[in-house]
Amino acid sequence: MCVTSSFGPRAIVVSVGLVTTAGIEFISTGQLAADLEQSVIAGFPATVTRPKQDAQFCNVFVDVASGQLLDVQALDGGSRPPIAEEQLCQDAERAATGVMETLLSSR
Repeated sequence: MCVTSSFGPRAIVVSVGLVTTAGIEFISTGQLAADLEQSVIAGFPATVTRPKQDAQFCNVFVDVASGQLLDVQALDGGSRPPIAEEQLCQDAERAATGVMETLLSSR
């Protein structure tokens, strides 16, 4: 897992992790208490998850291989006023796109 944070102009934390024990199908099993939205990141199927009980973060899961996924999370790091969930999801999608483009360019 890789984590980075920023405190200005807004406090945000972005984490990137690679899951090798479950694929994207795990996200759609109904085990997450989140609203799911299908997306495409750098040509790969992805799911944006918005938690139902906590609007302080947003995850993007990218299907990178069978049984493997990229997990990118954008989290409000204490901004005042708090960062809107929609903005956090846009930030997570932008970060996921950057990660995938970097990985694909290094093949």
